[in-house]
Amino acid sequence: MTKRDVLVVSGIVFPEIGGVSNYVDFLTKHLQNIEVLSFNFYNTTRSEVRIENGKKYYLLRKVYFNSTKISYPIRILIMAYFIRKMSKNKIVYAQDVGISGLSCFLSFKRYLLRFVGDWAYESYYDKKIFSVPYEEFLYHTKHGIIRRLLSYLIFKRALMIITPAKHLKNTLIEYYKINPDKIRIIENFINLPESRITTRKKEKYLLFVGRIISLKRLDRLIKCYLNCLLNSDIKLYIVGDGYLREVYEKILSPYGDRILFLGKKNKKELRNLVANALCIVLPSNYEGIPFIVLESLKLGVPVIAYRNRGVEELARVIDSKDIYFFENERDFQRILKEIRTRKAKINKLDKLSKIFSARNHLNKLMEVFESLDAHKKDSLGR
Repeated sequence: MTKRDVLVVSGIVFPEIGGVSNYVDFLTKHLQNIEVLSFNFYNTTRSEVRIENGKKYYLLRKVYFNSTKISYPIRILIMAYFIRKMSKNKIVYAQDVGISGLSCFLSFKRYLLRFVGDWAYESYYDKKIFSVPYEEFLYHTKHGIIRRLLSYLIFKRALMIITPAKHLKNTLIEYYKINPDKIRIIENFINLPESRITTRKKEKYLLFVGRIISLKRLDRLIKCYLNCLLNSDIKLYIVGDGYLREVYEKILSPYGDRILFLGKKNKKELRNLVANALCIVLPSNYEGIPFIVLESLKLGVPVIAYRNRGVEELARVIDSKDIYFFENERDFQRILKEIRTRKAKINKLDKLSKIFSARNHLNKLMEVFESLDAHKKDSLGR
């Protein structure tokens, strides 16, 4: 265990939907000397400090703002002020580039950075300025050039960068020109609650889990469903929240008995929904190594994903035949027919549990913390 306290800085925390919030929740359960600093943009709780898992959460928005409409630069500057104020003799662990990473950079403190997705691409995709594949965005467009420059500076200032996937490490090395010795791959992990699964009456449904935003391409899944499955016995369940939820609910209201928006779910409820699903669908064309895919495979539920580098890397690493890739509606329909007619149960790979284990992740994270302790003169919070 690291000798110094850890200050985790994050844009969102649980119960918000997303891999970042789930990861922060995991850290608070497994690290002793940890505090969390966050805006938690979408939560409406008003308290300044709350205690979860015996750890302190400092939620800045609840103190200073009555709405989420305050400008992005002001949010970042306030976060930077509190990082500087709270980080003395602590390891600062930033959970993303665009909110916590930029705040750490502007605090003039050194930090450990977790890189799970390209901020420049995600930001501009969400603003619908364009819709191009990631590789084309990097090498053949000038969109997001300011965010790309800021990302480069944030990467350069970080003492070390943790990423869960080889393709993300390659992006840092090949495009952002970051020293490979500064990057450490620490795989994501299977983090399922220890509770009995409630078996439902066999209602067949596809399941989407995630933020309801442009980047996640829920529109692609809805189009496939309406054109291929609307008159079938299969429903579509959508778990999550985001700025496009109300838009989709309004447009799809005529199909309210077929396409159900379930909102946020706690871990036990989500586990039951995943375990009883026909399959999990990831329609996004940009992913890291999603937690929901790991947990679905562990529960014996196949995954249908639009082709993207993150899930393709995972399929190669675990040599899984239970991850299916589609590029169009014909692929989608064919895959669903194969899943429904196959007799063999999903292969619960030992390799999956071995590589993507919580213990493995924590051991590697502790090694990083200890290496920062060993170089205290250059470490964080000084």
